Amino acid sequence: MEFRYHPILEGLKVNEDGTEIIYLGKKLEPKIYEREGKSIPMQVVNIKYKNITVMRLVNECWNSVSENLDYITKRIDPEKGNHYSNLCWSKQGVGLSHNNSPNFGAKPKFSEQEFKNLKAEIKPGETITVFLKRKKVSTKAYYTAKKKYEKKQ
Repeated sequence: MEFRYHPILEGLKVNEDGTEIIYLGKKLEPKIYEREGKSIPMQVVNIKYKNITVMRLVNECWNSVSENLDYITKRIDPEKGNHYSNLCWSKQGVGLSHNNSPNFGAKPKFSEQEFKNLKAEIKPGETITVFLKRKKVSTKAYYTAKKKYEKKQ
């Protein structure tokens, strides 16, 4: 199996799927880290008193280090494991494709006329948030309709 050296940590080399991690000549054994509220446990190794995910190490060794510090390593297909061809850099909190989001391409919950009637009921000086709470309309529904029915100025 082929290994690549880490671009920053000297003496660290990782194989293509993270099953073997060697640091300063010693093989590191990943530990399973169960995150509270997350369904998928993470594999981590301890290097220089820091826990680093195996996914991140594989991605940094094989796909280079991310230039953007806001990015994290994500799997393209969760079923295919930690192989470097299945890993990419992604902004934290953002899915790989917003097509997978249940709200992607959401249609307004009310028609254009209902939206105009709703908007006409806003009292002068009343904020949108207070108005929507008073009418028991979700902000998502309101702004989805606003985006669809109002033309940008």
